[in-house]
Amino acid sequence: MRTERQDELVRRLLAPLERVEPVKLVSDDRGRRRRRSLALAIAFATAAGGLAAAAVSGPLDGIFSADHPRRAVDVLDARTAAMLRSDESRGDRIGVRLLGQSRLVGTLPMGRRVYVVPTSKGRLCVVIQRLAESCSEPLTQPVPLTFTVVDPDRAGGGQGPIAYGVARDGVVSVSFTVGGRRVTVPIHHNLFVFQARPADRGFSAPAVRLANGKIEALR
Repeated sequence: MRTERQDELVRRLLAPLERVEPVKLVSDDRGRRRRRSLALAIAFATAAGGLAAAAVSGPLDGIFSADHPRRAVDVLDARTAAMLRSDESRGDRIGVRLLGQSRLVGTLPMGRRVYVVPTSKGRLCVVIQRLAESCSEPLTQPVPLTFTVVDPDRAGGGQGPIAYGVARDGVVSVSFTVGGRRVTVPIHHNLFVFQARPADRGFSAPAVRLANGKIEALR
């Protein structure tokens, strides 16, 4: 009899719990796994950003259009590579061209591709496909641009000389005098190209305009 009364008392005490809706709980372990996954995702994104930033270095540093993992279009064709190797065979003092690090930066009006190629001695070479190369010290803030003129005979097609060069990030345009007139050429993807008239001669030293509006003359 006593046992029956105790059972009845227990049922009365538990009766209010029958009206309580169940609540779905997220396990603490699941939360920890989620946090770990998020931390790994952040670490991976950070690592990926580091790889992108380190796509190029040395002489190619500061040239945004070249700052990417190497692609098929960045590879020099066999004739251009042979031209550069021939230059080295003549006792070039700027070092071996690191052809495996070449990057495409643009194209000349005649259709020839323009590449940047570093050397083993830290020089920067601007290479025109199967035509010419010009090598210099890497671009810096005091000297943020290369400037080369290809004469009409080498340019071909009966056209005037071509001035071209590669600029460091932050250079907006380059200006110079040729044929008695002042010319300003915009920089696109770190490259400028100017097709002069057949009679044009005597290019002056260039001046660059920076993104902050400052103009600097180069020598």
